[in-house]
Amino acid sequence: MGDMTFRAWCPVGGDAWCKGEIIYPPDADPDGSAWMLSYYAGGPATCHEFAGRYDGVDVPPEAIARIYRHEPLSPGLIAALGALRSYDVPIVEAAKIGYPVA
Repeated sequence: MGDMTFRAWCPVGGDAWCKGEIIYPPDADPDGSAWMLSYYAGGPATCHEFAGRYDGVDVPPEAIARIYRHEPLSPGLIAALGALRSYDVPIVEAAKIGYPVA
């Protein structure tokens, strides 16, 4: 495998994110994951603020909160998130990783 900053996964049916056993160099954030994921770890409000600042979009905070609650993806939720893709593309991708779909 080529260069990778970090990798995390949540197994289908799992209830927690996993990461491998790695010997990191001494540093507060050696792989950058704490910094990179900080925009999501703060919850829906932090993610909303980041999306507005980084992408210049104003996604409704309630739509982001629904994703954090793992509500099933539906055409309405995908539209509320401002997706430019058709419903079938994100549904297939979500199903591949075990995310609930409607």
